[in-house]
Amino acid sequence: MDLCTVNDLIDRIGERAVIQLTDDSTPPTAVNVSRCEQVISESSEVVKSRLAGRYKNVEALETTPLLKMLTLDIAAYLLYSRRNQGVIENVRQRYEDALKHLDCIKLNEATPPNIGKAQQEYVTNKTRSDRVFSKSLWERY
Repeated sequence: MDLCTVNDLIDRIGERAVIQLTDDSTPPTAVNVSRCEQVISESSEVVKSRLAGRYKNVEALETTPLLKMLTLDIAAYLLYSRRNQGVIENVRQRYEDALKHLDCIKLNEATPPNIGKAQQEYVTNKTRSDRVFSKSLWERY
């Protein structure tokens, strides 16, 4: 499941920019929807792979406005990188910021609202025969 749509991408960077970045004909005339969907799919995979370290089932995560925004920033970077034209530094900075924000989410330094429904489970190998280190035992050392 993708975290945004082609219309979200058009709303984010503008229809004219999407046409120029996706249509290879001269002059560019229309949005290449299949190319947009491919870039959106790739950027959704980047987001999901970054969050897989924290969330067990990333496919079950709800699309939140934050995840949509981060996915769109990555998709815009991929489109601009494809053409290597325009104000790429601003787009590159937003891409790097999106990846840093995803790392913060993965490291549990930030939690987007409504994303915590897929709770992570912790598994231990503790058994009844394991030794318990009580306070009185520690005081002897």
